[in-house]
Amino acid sequence: MFLMLFLSAVFFTAHAQEDLMVRGIVTSASDGLPLPGVNIIIQGTTTGTISNVDGNYELQVPDPANAVLVFKFIGFADLEVPVNNQTTINVQLEEDVIGLDEVVAIGYGTVSKKDLTGSVGSLDAEMVTEKGTTSPLESIQGSVAGVQISSSTGRIGDGFDIQIRGQNTMSEDNAPLYVVDGVITDGIDFLNPQDIARIDILKDASSTAIYGSRGTNGVVIVTTKQGADAKSKAVVTYDGYYGVRTTARLPELMDGEKWWYYHKSAYLATASDSNDDGIIDAQEHEAAYLGTNNSELLRRAQNNETTDWYDEVLKNGKQQNHYISVSGASENVSYVMGIGYQNEEGNLENESLDKYSFKTSVNHKVSDKVTAGATLNVSLTEQEMGSQKAMREAFRLNPLLSPRDSIGNL
Repeated sequence: MFLMLFLSAVFFTAHAQEDLMVRGIVTSASDGLPLPGVNIIIQGTTTGTISNVDGNYELQVPDPANAVLVFKFIGFADLEVPVNNQTTINVQLEEDVIGLDEVVAIGYGTVSKKDLTGSVGSLDAEMVTEKGTTSPLESIQGSVAGVQISSSTGRIGDGFDIQIRGQNTMSEDNAPLYVVDGVITDGIDFLNPQDIARIDILKDASSTAIYGSRGTNGVVIVTTKQGADAKSKAVVTYDGYYGVRTTARLPELMDGEKWWYYHKSAYLATASDSNDDGIIDAQEHEAAYLGTNNSELLRRAQNNETTDWYDEVLKNGKQQNHYISVSGASENVSYVMGIGYQNEEGNLENESLDKYSFKTSVNHKVSDKVTAGATLNVSLTEQEMGSQKAMREAFRLNPLLSPRDSIGNL
């Protein structure tokens, strides 16, 4: 009995030493003023507290030798501080001003993001290329608030529909205005995403003030990589990727046994009572769901010879993009030339896209006040559309049918 009490006492004492009360004050590094409402969280847990109106906080910290406090506050950079058994931790948070000096294209020029009053969504080159797509619109899908980008078919090369802040007109045409390097175009599918330096999307009434009624549905402004951005020496760059396309979230289809049960059950209500006895017997039911010319269907059902239509119709696709550019500059002239190849093979047979693009841009500084330049974009697209009905039939055909003959040929 004495031994058990002694062990309990030792355990209680060790446990009590694990927690440590940590106190401190959170201030701004720029002016030294206290910051109220700062979140202080123990890293890797949901345990935390908030600084009060004077910037003071206190927090019970388990395992103080290894714990790390994370300080979070809107407009300030996150800060991580190891506790190291300290009872007092005072911190200063640095203001997070990333992006405020970023330059945004707004149609009639450029403006710093901190001076911008209109609603503009912006994406830089890294955001455009990080998804690894061959379509510029697909590359920005889901990245800008208020901009819905969708594909009605999902097939390669069918293009994407874009709506900026919903339905804006009574007509069916809700496509925005596209402007590439200051030139109005019908779309931006001809561009290689690797050649895009920036995309700015005007979403509010300011677009009509700049572009008139053509900007009613919003404006997509694309800035490609220009010769003016080139280094003093010739630089050769290569960007590329290779990926595999697989299907996802397909509905589960009936297997052969379940479909056969469903098929027979569907004919119960329409089977003919040939004996006029008010009872549908097995022979009458079979005559309804099988008929007189369906012996092959019965044989396949009895032998469980089934077809997985997903396996017959779908396959793994692939996509790749290769882009080589050469840029350089002298005292008054800068240039950039690029050539790209994009390839996609879809998840259906005979569904593919090959796109070849060439771009050159030259800028000449004539004087301190005059600069002249020219940009040329050329693209060639070869597309195999595949079947428009393959997936529809894969959903509709029953698993007891087969696309192959008696010796296995399609």
